[in-house]
Amino acid sequence: MPAGSHTLKLVCQGNGRINVDALKVINGSIKVEIGSGENSTCGSEPSHIVTREELADPKPRGYEFWFMAEARKRKPANHPRLSAVGLSGLEGDRFSQESANWFAAFLEVARKNYGLELEWIAAAQNEIGTDLNWIRKHLRPTLDARGFARVKLQAPDDDSEFWQMDSNTWRGSHVALRDPKTGDWSAVVVTGEKRRIQLRIAPGLKTGPVHVWKSTAAAQFIQQPPLSLDDNTIELELEHNAIYTFTSTTGQQKGSHGTPPARKPFPFPFEENSEGYRPCDTPRYFSDQKGTFEVYRWPKGGMCLAQIVPAHGILWFDHWPLKPHTLFGDTNWQDCVIEADVLLAGADAEIGGRYADRDKLGYRWILTRDGRWQLNWQYTTLAAGQVVKFNPSAWHHLRLELNGDQIIGLVDGEKQAAVTDKSRAKGMAFLASTYDRNLFDNVRVDRFPPKARPNKRP
Repeated sequence: MPAGSHTLKLVCQGNGRINVDALKVINGSIKVEIGSGENSTCGSEPSHIVTREELADPKPRGYEFWFMAEARKRKPANHPRLSAVGLSGLEGDRFSQESANWFAAFLEVARKNYGLELEWIAAAQNEIGTDLNWIRKHLRPTLDARGFARVKLQAPDDDSEFWQMDSNTWRGSHVALRDPKTGDWSAVVVTGEKRRIQLRIAPGLKTGPVHVWKSTAAAQFIQQPPLSLDDNTIELELEHNAIYTFTSTTGQQKGSHGTPPARKPFPFPFEENSEGYRPCDTPRYFSDQKGTFEVYRWPKGGMCLAQIVPAHGILWFDHWPLKPHTLFGDTNWQDCVIEADVLLAGADAEIGGRYADRDKLGYRWILTRDGRWQLNWQYTTLAAGQVVKFNPSAWHHLRLELNGDQIIGLVDGEKQAAVTDKSRAKGMAFLASTYDRNLFDNVRVDRFPPKARPNKRP
């Protein structure tokens, strides 16, 4: 079985756990993020609606629709719960009619494009509370009118926002669960110091053999010999820094998996020309952190990459990356040359390397629509100038050379900036743009020094 199919089987059919930026699966229960094109902690997921025109024709962007469909194929009882972490900004505010339309449109995309009838949707932005009047006057009536009367609303999961965890967070704790129908029970104990415990089984709970499982740093989920109750009680000594499960139930087993694929280095040299994809796809290896960079069919021929989000969205708390940007490459890239063709619709576009921080990026080679160029280390300007006889309507070739502490920027083959700077020695590459439909193509990262490469765009 291919590795991807095997992973889907484990996640969707088993009782495992997965947690990635826009997707959580815990014991078969799936929580899926509704993408907004805005940063939602560890990146940005593309929105089904980017412009007001798309309100009438929402798009199946992102991998979430596909994943929900694959999960339903493998386990029909899967009922994903939908939650919005960021909002696209077209809604005006969190509690508007446009916001209700945005939620309903996500359900329509799932139904129209994947045949999915979803049953749960969060009644607000994740962990930020809700407005009952908005639900009563806008969200519920909109869902009902658009054919989603059976979709249930999930109360917002407002947290205390205390996320601090250390090695003592769960030590010395326990939790117990019971099945009121069968009398089955389980208790999970997390130890700190070595200790002796007494566990008494209350009336109404099963009193047969007690099955025991233990996990330590050295070995996880190892079955221990069963224990017998003495006057509905067991006593035993627990190891330090261990997790024990005591249960009346049977049938548990430790999960298993095949041999994972061999580890491979990131492709290098790396090149992406966006051909072979469909419009609205995200190219392989690109990871949007703010905004959305998707494959776009240029009217004059060929495919390219476009930053499509037109305005700043509604943030989840204070996650405020610098500007729309997408990452790719290897965190260990050091001396290399980063190149791309750009077509500016407005403001500026940039390529960069040695990425260090989502709020500040890294080494940034910036070109504006009026021909100004700027070489930055994050917010600090290292050099700046103007391209002579600049044509704003043409494609332009950007090239950033990173060779030790020598940083060089070129536009259309002409060296514009050369500086010495030791701020950072390695990091991933990135593309960045203002909130304009700026285009990128023929993205390439190669060893230093590579051969000169002409602009491939007319």
